[in-house]
Parts: sequence; C-alpha cells; structure tokens
Amino acid sequence: MMSVNWWNSVGRQIDAGEIDKRIYCADCGVLAAGLGDWYMLKDELWARTGLAPDAGVLCLPCCERRLGRELRVTDFAIAGESDRRAGFWPGHRMLPRRWDGYVAKRRADREQISVKPCEKV
Repeated sequence: MMSVNWWNSVGRQIDAGEIDKRIYCADCGVLAAGLGDWYMLKDELWARTGLAPDAGVLCLPCCERRLGRELRVTDFAIAGESDRRAGFWPGHRMLPRRWDGYVAKRRADREQISVKPCEKV
C-alpha cells in the first residue's frame, strides 16, 4: 500500500503515525480532508470564522454555521503558484473537491423543506 504524504501548514511533512489534529474540523471533529473539504477562503472571510489562520480547519457545514450564511464560489481564495502542492491550480478558486455535490445537496434539502405536504387538522 502506498503511503500518503500529508503536509502541515508550514510545509513540514507529517510522519506516518503522527496525527495532525488540524485536519479535523475544529467544531464537529470530522476528518475534513477525508470528506474532500480541503479549501481556502479569502483571508478576510476566514477571519470572521474566529479561527486563526493556522489554528485548524472547518468542514463546509460548520464553516457556514460560524459565518451565519451559505458559502458562495466568490468566497474562495484564488490559488497561487505555491498552492500547487496542495492540489490547486494557480489562478483558479481553491474550492473543495466535493463543492458541486455539496451545493446540489444543499439545494435539494432546501427544496424538500419548502415542498412539505400540508398536515391535516
């Protein structure tokens, strides 16, 4: 089996067996990287979540909960050349891999709530 190289935010490779707690959602504890929730918001928006830049990560639902609104494509930072190692293309938005599916589910959930059948009185 091939090992996966994880890197911390200062570019140090995390050794096998070492746990970097910052890859888990700071609020709910889910492995955010495992969900495909690897993303980067614009600095001013991330500051509104209350987490320091190197304090950890948030899964998408917890990030939206902290901000008090749904995320939009324009909320995500533009990748630079140094972001290639994290899997982002320079010049593109740093969206999580599961963004399209997340937005589709969010939309479906919203439609399901608005089309609830009437209860008989």
